[in-house]
Amino acid sequence: MATLLNLIKKVLNNKKLIVILPVVVILFVLFPIVFIVLGFDRGIVPVYIEGRVLDSSDNPIQAATVKLQGKSTSTDSEGKFFIDGLVYGLYEIDISANGFAGIKEEIRLQRFANRFDVILNRQEFGELAIKLSPPADQPFYSSEFSFKLNDVDFSYNSDFVIETGRLLTGKYKLVMTSPYYKNETREIDVVPGRFELDLVLAPTADVIGEITNWLTGESIVPKVVEINNNGVFEAIDSKLFEQGQLKLVDLDIGEGFKIKIRKDGFEEFTKEITLVQGQNSLGEISLVETGKIVTLKDDGISRNIIISNLDGKRAVNLAESLLDCSIQSQSKARAVVLCGSSTISLVNLSDATIQTIRPVSLDGVSYDLNSSGVLFIDNSQTDKLHYFSRDKEPKLEDSTVLYSGDSPVLSAILRSDIVVFSTSDGVYKVATDGSDAVKISEGAFRITDISPGSNLALMLNDAGSGTNIWLIDLETKIKTKMTFLPSVHGSLQFLNDNEILYTSNKTAGIASLFIQSVSSNLPRLVRENVDEALVIKGTRVIQLKQGDKYFLLHIDFNKLAQIGG
Repeated sequence: MATLLNLIKKVLNNKKLIVILPVVVILFVLFPIVFIVLGFDRGIVPVYIEGRVLDSSDNPIQAATVKLQGKSTSTDSEGKFFIDGLVYGLYEIDISANGFAGIKEEIRLQRFANRFDVILNRQEFGELAIKLSPPADQPFYSSEFSFKLNDVDFSYNSDFVIETGRLLTGKYKLVMTSPYYKNETREIDVVPGRFELDLVLAPTADVIGEITNWLTGESIVPKVVEINNNGVFEAIDSKLFEQGQLKLVDLDIGEGFKIKIRKDGFEEFTKEITLVQGQNSLGEISLVETGKIVTLKDDGISRNIIISNLDGKRAVNLAESLLDCSIQSQSKARAVVLCGSSTISLVNLSDATIQTIRPVSLDGVSYDLNSSGVLFIDNSQTDKLHYFSRDKEPKLEDSTVLYSGDSPVLSAILRSDIVVFSTSDGVYKVATDGSDAVKISEGAFRITDISPGSNLALMLNDAGSGTNIWLIDLETKIKTKMTFLPSVHGSLQFLNDNEILYTSNKTAGIASLFIQSVSSNLPRLVRENVDEALVIKGTRVIQLKQGDKYFLLHIDFNKLAQIGG
């Protein structure tokens, strides 16, 4: 006792301890409070829950499952449950039992003891017998018939009745689809007991089709689709032709169904059909790009120059000739047709007009769509190669003489203001005004085309029973042999500055179309059995001729689109 009194006296005599002591006492009292308020005791303080699960008559439900915080337990014979090792806070409790409607509810768990009693309602069931009633004078069309309740499939029996069996009471979504009957979507209430529902089937028609690019075969999503099924054209929801797949349902049966499909840059598609009950297929709906094309037709007496839409529709006969004709060049705006050796017809595609130039020359002619002039070859004269402005009637006195000499001109090609021509002793380049004439190669070649950039030219030279393809740089004069072995080559031309096209019979003796890079001597087969090929200038589209038929082929696709087929 004396010792304790002495200790107290020492503390009271120590001024520092007198100051610190109240602080220590305060912290000692506040620390547990702060610890609890900030929740630092979570997981330390024991928390448990207990309760009972009863039915609506206050009878205990045995084997009910209680889930909370990842823990699970089952009720005993008295409906009691107990779960410990929990954490306090707001959590969801999940209680379920066979034959009862379960519950999920958020509860707040307190520290230490918690209690939760719950009443579960017994699940009630109902049954439906759904009678399918087609028209009395028709059989039932079962093909592609589908009936679902809440996305669960049900089938019908021999009496065309759908027996659902026991269903939990509540709302259900009924969905019936068929190409032969009007689709049905409705919400129904299933109540306790057995009930019958009569589903009257109204005959209708569906229309399907795939919308594609006539030239390439690619799927197309149109801008507008309109249908007339009741006397008035109406635009349909774009969801009905997503990704180019057209599907129209529940249309009136009978005559007079019309459809219009529009897309910028394409001709309008229109069609009228008689709808029958069930699925009506429009097949592949090919939209044709707007534009014109020139083809030739031989009627046995004369050759007709025809202008039409790309697919051959709306064809107009522009001119006739008793001479053999060929299409020399074509773009989206103009075309050049050569009849005989030197009669040129210039076709303006936008207004379907034609201008024919008939020179006195009989040996050859060349015209470039990007030039304002025409080349004529007259090997009967000393002045053998002439350049005329196409704005004037070609007369020798109005021409610019590009070559005079003894050697006949074998070929001449015009590109903008550059001319490349060949004689029996070499190849020359000259400007259309006659300046800058230069010999760029020795040897007898036939010039077939000048590249769009006017820096390269394609040539053929005879080799045995065929020819070889050569490429010459018009600036460096360097020649490159593009083929390994001679073959019968035709339609040799530039697709662009980097690729060339030509036909060759080196594949089993059949004339086939090849594409080849200017930097490679390895060709790629595009298509077999091609007599003639012509690049539509400025595009990757090729006009092909097989026999007396014309086709268009986009070089990047494998679809052959017949003109007038």
